[in-house]
Amino acid sequence: MAMEEVEFKRRVPSKLKFIKEISKDDVRVRVFGVVTSMDDTGVMTVDDGSQITVIAMDAENIKVGDTVMVVGIVMPYEEGVEIRGEIVKKVKLNMQLYKKFMEIWGEADVKDSN
Repeated sequence: MAMEEVEFKRRVPSKLKFIKEISKDDVRVRVFGVVTSMDDTGVMTVDDGSQITVIAMDAENIKVGDTVMVVGIVMPYEEGVEIRGEIVKKVKLNMQLYKKFMEIWGEADVKDSN
């Protein structure tokens, strides 16, 4: 009996971004932020200090005020973008230090690309 070859399709890697940096050209992103609101349909808003975005996903054990990591697909619409969450995970993260790290990392990334 011959074994069939199974072909796996890799997902597009997620890009770590501030919410304000997400564009309609992005496919898959990763953001960290604080949950500012949730409703019964699985929609939440997350604020990373740069901007607030809508995350469409039913996340268990997540509540308003939690700091979360979200990995998801960017869904463009008229007013901007929202994220269709694939993973939403509660994390322990100092958002002020995270924001400072991202600013320094972004500056280093720009300097290295010249």
